[in-house]
Amino acid sequence: MFKARRAFLVVFACVFVGVAIYLFLTPREVKLVALVGDKVAHAGAFGMMMMLCCAVAASRKANAWCAFALIALGVAIELAQSMTGYRDFETDDMLADTTGVLLAWAAVAAAERVDARRAR
Repeated sequence: MFKARRAFLVVFACVFVGVAIYLFLTPREVKLVALVGDKVAHAGAFGMMMMLCCAVAASRKANAWCAFALIALGVAIELAQSMTGYRDFETDDMLADTTGVLLAWAAVAAAERVDARRAR
């Protein structure tokens, strides 16, 4: 991947993660979350973060570390929400986060397999 494209993806991924953390900890409910549902928003956000990490990561091992880090981030966000006084700790949110990460990881792995077959 070109260095400039990779640098852009790294910056975009960091900004996306930062915005997601802010939105998951803000006292106001985001209208999109109300529209699609809390669990879908969690799964979608964490799935997108995983896809961005996979686009930047250079190996399957790095993808595994990204998955682990994002799942840990989901747990940390829930713990932080429990300390805010205006947000609740929900294990279902952690499950939705993990589901989003794993589905995105599986989709990326499937796409890599298709690309490998086409390259033969």
